[in-house]
Amino acid sequence: MKRKKSICLVLAASLFINIFCGLYFFLKFVGEFSSVKNAEIVLDNPKYVARLSTFQLNNESTQVVFVGDSITAYIDWHEFFPEEELLNRGIEGDTWGGVLHRLDEVISRNPSTIIFMVGINDIAQKIQPAEILRNIDIVCERIKENLPEARVLIFSILPSPNISIDKVKEVNERIEQLSKERKNVEYCDIFPEFILEDGSPNMELFSEDGIHLNGNGYRIWIDRLKTIL
Repeated sequence: MKRKKSICLVLAASLFINIFCGLYFFLKFVGEFSSVKNAEIVLDNPKYVARLSTFQLNNESTQVVFVGDSITAYIDWHEFFPEEELLNRGIEGDTWGGVLHRLDEVISRNPSTIIFMVGINDIAQKIQPAEILRNIDIVCERIKENLPEARVLIFSILPSPNISIDKVKEVNERIEQLSKERKNVEYCDIFPEFILEDGSPNMELFSEDGIHLNGNGYRIWIDRLKTIL
C-alpha cells in the first residue's frame, strides 16, 4: 500500500514539474514572439536597416557601447569622451524591440559597459508598458548570459511635448524597479533635469521639434556620464 502511495506521489510530482516547465517555456515563447512583432516595426524603417548594416562592417571589440535611438545617434560621443574606447550604436526611430533584434551585434563587441537610452519611440507607437518592460528584461537577461561582468546603464526616457508625460513617468518607474531586481543593471534618472516646476518639458533643452536635444540638453547627459564612466 505504501509502495503504491509513493509511486502516486512520484507521478504527481513529475506531472506537476512537466506542467510547470511547459507553462514556463510557453510564456517565454509568447514574450519572445511579442518582441519579434515589435522589432518588425523598426525593420520596416529603411534608416534602421541601412544603419544596422553599417554596424556589421567590422568586428572590433570595444569597452563602451552607446545603444539608443536618434537622441543617441545624433552626437559624436568620441568628441566628449576621447579617452574612452567606444562605439555609437544609436539608430533613428529605434525601440526596445529593435534593440533586442540587433543585440547580438552589440554583445559581439564584448563591451564592459553598455549604455541605453531607448523608449520614447515605444511610447509614441503606443506599445504597452508591459511589453516595453518585457523587451528590456529580455535584453538584460541576454547580456547577463553572454557578458556576465558587463555593466548595464539604462538612462531614463526624456519628456517630450508630443508624448504623455504621465506615460513616460510610468515607464521610467517600471524601468527603475526592474533595475533594482537585476544586479547587473543601473538606472540613471536624468528626467527631472529636463522638466520645469509645472511638470512640462524645458524647451530650452530641446530642438524645435521638442524631441531631439540641443547642446544644452546634451550637456546635462554628458555631465552625468562623466560622473559614471
